[in-house]
Formats: sequence, structure tokens, C-alpha cells
Amino acid sequence: MTQPGPAPSARPALDLPALDSAPSAEGLRQLLRAALPGKGHQKTAGWWEQMDFLLTRSHVDEDGDAYHDGLFLTLWKRWDFWLALPGTEPVQTGHWAARAWARVTRPAARPATGAAGLLGRQRGYDAAGEPEAWAPLPPASQQPSDDDADPASQALRHAWHLLLRYWHAAEHERRGGWPLRTRLHAALSRERVAALIALPVFTERYDDWSDPERSGWWDGDVWLGARQRQASGLALAGGRGAALKLGWRNGTEGPGDPDDDAHASYQLELLGPDAPPAPGTLHPPGLLISYRQRQSAPRAPLPGHAALHAGRLLQLFGPARARLLAGHARDEAARAEALQDLGAPAAAPALARLPPYDAASSDEAVFGAEVMALSRRWQAAARAHAAEVRGRWAGEGGCGQEPAHAVRDARALHAAEVLQLVRQLNALGDAGALQRLHHRFAFAPVVFAAHAARHGCPVLALHWREDGSLHARVRPAAGNAPAGWRLHWEGPDLARVAPVPEAPDAARPCSAPEISGEPGPAGATAALPGLQLLGDAGGDLRALAPDGHCLWRHHVGGAVTCIAVQPGASGLLAVGTAAGSVVLLRKAAGPDPLHAGTSRLHELRRVLFWAREAGPLLW
Repeated sequence: MTQPGPAPSARPALDLPALDSAPSAEGLRQLLRAALPGKGHQKTAGWWEQMDFLLTRSHVDEDGDAYHDGLFLTLWKRWDFWLALPGTEPVQTGHWAARAWARVTRPAARPATGAAGLLGRQRGYDAAGEPEAWAPLPPASQQPSDDDADPASQALRHAWHLLLRYWHAAEHERRGGWPLRTRLHAALSRERVAALIALPVFTERYDDWSDPERSGWWDGDVWLGARQRQASGLALAGGRGAALKLGWRNGTEGPGDPDDDAHASYQLELLGPDAPPAPGTLHPPGLLISYRQRQSAPRAPLPGHAALHAGRLLQLFGPARARLLAGHARDEAARAEALQDLGAPAAAPALARLPPYDAASSDEAVFGAEVMALSRRWQAAARAHAAEVRGRWAGEGGCGQEPAHAVRDARALHAAEVLQLVRQLNALGDAGALQRLHHRFAFAPVVFAAHAARHGCPVLALHWREDGSLHARVRPAAGNAPAGWRLHWEGPDLARVAPVPEAPDAARPCSAPEISGEPGPAGATAALPGLQLLGDAGGDLRALAPDGHCLWRHHVGGAVTCIAVQPGASGLLAVGTAAGSVVLLRKAAGPDPLHAGTSRLHELRRVLFWAREAGPLLW
């Protein structure tokens, strides 16, 4: 990855050590003046690549620990260094226990002056990743040349040079009037970040922050993930705000580190829209930017002096945003093509909350006001269409010849929106929510007829198994071999649909009295006590009396290819269609008010095998 910032030669001279200088007392003084201006600044920390640092002024903190004018430098799981200016240790006051603890925890009780007039200590790490004992830095007279420097000296110079680079960038940013911060605030507006978090890729596909498989993905060298808002408030009101996360591989794991620990990241969390930038940070209004060097490291606010990080964040965010928006545009174009029969595609209405749901919760509590309002419009249109069709057919003995699609179905106005809701609930996988969906949104065969004809995978065979499950044989898109699916029931409800290997008893077509075949004028037939069922190419089931006259007619949609009656007294009837539907029906006391037909069959559930979907859709 290209490192941010112009070349050092293009910058004016600063009151800082030269980038290629060695550690020295004067260099440390210069760093402290730049990093800790004024008496109110006593510590500042940061990191870059595998180096992290803590610069300190001489003081005793609230825990009784005493600090020199000094510097802690670390190269992760390799070396630690402590450098300080002689004569800057403060006089310790306070309780004797605090003073004793401070003496134990600092690197050396009375360090001697070492290289370049600095007090110094160093320690390495053993093969298990544990720190070794502190040892003095060698005196300046014993410092080897660059060509034959020992590993500790080489490591100290490398860490020192990374630190100088960090502060050169910070000073140029300050003296230049904060140009990177200005660009960062323009690029990372709250509105832009919120729009990315709301993309379907984060709300439908990678939508579980706690699941490694669904928390995000690698887009080239950048890891992308988003957390949706949790609890009822934003980050400053008791909950956790929605956040976008950008990560990258930062070196390699050290000894004893967890797997995949060597990943650094920036996190952009949404605050209230009027939240001002936090003092001393790079946060744009309405955003909290935090960073961490490794997965196991604590997350910290991005400090105002982190100019190198501001440059890197700009380099990550701009291209990532462009790729996310381009991917969203491609997805929307694909959805528009898939739904071109239904009019302009629409986003799924927002659910009140995500599963799991309490079975005792009302539909209003689960779905929310927007979905419930859509349901009322949808069901009203379903009743109107069913009543109109039933009225036209009743004049011809309940089996009129006029097709159901000759009657306008007003649900076409909301079909794209409802289909997106069906997809969303299927992706969530909550069986109870899908059962609620079925009751709130009756399937509309006429509305989805053109789309199903274009994308439906024909159902070739249906077979009820002894355990009560239903085996469906479906021809996938693109000429692939037929696939087997098993529909599992728990009590009266369809619990799940799962792929199964083809078995001899499932691979064959339905045998008499369950006849299956390709759609054609004759369709499929099945025998029931006192009548014969005929499924035709127009998507209708007709019941014929022994003398051949029509008793009733029920529209399922799509040329009927297969009919299977469940053995026993359950009364379940399964119908397969060339439009990719398996429709499950059961006789009730009267006609279904939401479906076109003069029969007493009620649609219990429908499974859609449609190309371009992630899997079967339960409706």
C-alpha cells in the first residue's frame, strides 16, 4: 500500500530531529516540545505499523507512578525501549505504598546515562512471546556501526525512525493549517458513512457483527464490515451506534498471539447528527473515529496528531466507498432485471426489530407500523381480486373459462417491495417470522406470473415420505441436473426446506394416482374419493365429478406439473408447477377469501424455486 504524505525533501525544515538521525537527548527534547506543548499535556500515545509509543512529561500520575521526560517505544513482540532525559524524574509524594509500587514498575530504579546522553533500558522477547528482563542500553562509546549493529540497536533505530516520520507528518499537518483534517472531514461526512452502512450488502448479507462469517469480507487488501445500530440509542445515549469498519493486514502475528490478530482497523461510528468534533481528535462532526493496531488491542479515539493515519484512512475510505457504491449499483441493476416484470424495484420496508422473536409478540411488535400498513393494503387487494374472480367463475358452475389473470390485481403496485420483504425474512431464517409473513401477505400468482415464468425452476416430481416430509425434484436453471429438496414439517407448520441427495423413491415421477409430467394441455391428475383432480397448463386445479362435470376451480399459478396427496387423514395436497412453485393446500370450511377459486382449499404455504435467488423462498 502506498504510504501517505509527500517526500521529506519537499517539506520545509522543522524543529524536529532529521528523519535519518539516531536517538539522542536533544532529539527527545524536540519530540517532547512538539508532542506535549504546554504544561497541561503530560502524555501522548500512538502507533504506526508495528511501532507504538508513549511520550511523557515529568510528573507523578494519579496512581503514584513517576515519569521522566521520556519515551516508551515498542516493536510488537520483538523489543521494548525506554529512553529518558537525565535529571527529570519528579519528586514522588503520596502514600508510601504508591511510591513503592512506582519503584517496582518502572524499567529501572536508577538507570545510568547511556547512548547520546539518554537514560535508557531495553528488553527483548523470548520464543513464547514473553518479555525478558530489562537491561541497560549500551553507552555511546560501545554503539556499533550501522553495518555491524546488534539486533537491539537496529531495532531501536528502526522504531526511532518510524516515530520521527510520524511526528514530521504531524508537524507539517499543524503548520500547514490542517489540510488532511479538512480533506478527511469533507470525505468522511456523517451522511456518507451512514449511507454506506445502510447498503443492503451490510443489512442483508454481512449483517451479523458477532459472526466471523457474516461480519464482513476482504475486498482486495481491505476488510469491510458494518455494525447496525444496537439498543435504542446512539453511542452517546446508552446504546452502540452504527459503525463502518475498515481493516488491513498489519504485519504478522507475534509468538502467543491469537489467530488473525495482526489486523489493524479504523472504525467510523455514527453519533448524533449535531455532535461536534471531539477536542484533540480528527473526528468529523457526527462521527467517532477510533483505531487499533491489532485485533486484541483496545480501540482508542484517533488523536489529532495522527496525520499519517488520516492520510491512510483517506486512501482506504475513498476507493472502498467507490467500490461499495459500484457494487450496489450492479446489485440494483440485477434486481431490476430480475423484477422487470413487476415494475420498478423497491427496497424492503423496515422491520421493527430483528429476530429472535417471542412467540407471544404481536405482529405489530415484530413487523412494525410500515410493514403492517403495507400488509393491510396487500390483503385488501387480495380479497378484492379473489372476490372478483370468484364472482365471474360462479356463473358457470364455479368453473368458468375466463382466466384469473383477466382480472386486474392491485397488488402489482407493491409486488417488488413485498418480494424484497420476503427475501429479507428468508435470509433471517426465523420460522415464526415466515409463518407471520404467510398470514400477512397472501401470495399473488397473477402478479408474479411473468416473473415466475422467466425465472421459475420447474418442479418435476413430488413424493410424500413415510416420516411426513415432502420430497420435491426440481430442475435448476442453466441446464443443471435435477436437484432434490425435502420440506420438513413441525406440527401444522412448514419448518424448513433442505437439499437432499437424489434417492430412488424420490427421483421417479409421482405414480398413479399421483401423476407427474412436463406441462402440457393435459397437465397432471390425481384421484381423490368421489372426484378427480386435474391440473392444467393455465395454472388451475379443477375437480371433476365421476360424470365429468366441473365441481370447482382453484388458481395456483404456473402450468401444473405434479400433484401429490399425502397418505392418511391429514388432507394435505401438494402441487408442483413449471413456474417453480410447490403449493401446499388443505380443505377448510369455506373458500379462501385471499385466493382466486371456488373450492374450499386454503393455501397453507408456498415454496418458490426461482433462479437468481440465494435458495428456496418460503412464502
